[in-house]
Amino acid sequence: MRKVNEFTAWFCKMLLIIMVPVMTVIVFVQVLLRYVFSAPLVWVEEAAKYLLVWVSFFGSACAVRYGMHITLIFLNNKFRGYAKLVLDLGIQLLLIVFSAICVIEGMNLSLGQWDQMSPGMRIPQALPYMAMPIAFAFIILYSIEFVIDDVKKVVLQKEGGLKEKK
Repeated sequence: MRKVNEFTAWFCKMLLIIMVPVMTVIVFVQVLLRYVFSAPLVWVEEAAKYLLVWVSFFGSACAVRYGMHITLIFLNNKFRGYAKLVLDLGIQLLLIVFSAICVIEGMNLSLGQWDQMSPGMRIPQALPYMAMPIAFAFIILYSIEFVIDDVKKVVLQKEGGLKEKK
């Protein structure tokens, strides 16, 4: 599972590395075309909006993978030892449930938009909506790995094999 998650995290990072500069460049070009040449492109604003949606969802998935999500950091710093392990486990389980709901509802929403075309780019509306279920599926994978790690730590601490940090 760890290898799959390493690949999906790498994939998320690569998407972000590509999408953020592309979004920046096309918005810059659009500003030039609109205000300097008075000839804006129809599809650029729509593309930037869709890229921003994808960047937001995949950025969140990366944040979860690397433990950088704000709620995880905030709550994680409040507890120590066994309480921290149990809290981490509870957070991950709640995240799995929430993410599963988002995957199911996101797929329903995406597939319901497959026949509708976007006005500017003429692509199926399902494509921008697919960011949600895909990113939350990655979050589920990451959370399952964390749950497995947390359960191992809880079992070790129950057996007295894990010393509490001061």
